[in-house]
Amino acid sequence: MRDPIVPLNAHHHRTLRLGQALLCAAAATVALSGSPSLAQEKPAEVIAAHIRTQGYACDKALSAQRNRKASRPNETVWLLRCSNGTYNVTLVPDLAAKVVLIKDEKEKQN
Repeated sequence: MRDPIVPLNAHHHRTLRLGQALLCAAAATVALSGSPSLAQEKPAEVIAAHIRTQGYACDKALSAQRNRKASRPNETVWLLRCSNGTYNVTLVPDLAAKVVLIKDEKEKQN
């Protein structure tokens, strides 16, 4: 076992960078493979999981559609449809999502 106090040498740094590059290449290959589960279902699930961490209810993510007109650089706007409501979600890197409930399905049923 390596002593954690001893810094990594240049060889270790090159090996780590190569490993990271290979992981990125593998992820890009999978993402571009045209798999329907990754290309179509993934954004809705990822966005739903993100807003759940902020306390919003999204029981089951049904779809996510990007709003290109409302989006800006580093600010992507999505229309997220969940089984219990529809949300306008603005994603900004390193910040909490801006979430607006557009339609509450529970209110509609009452």
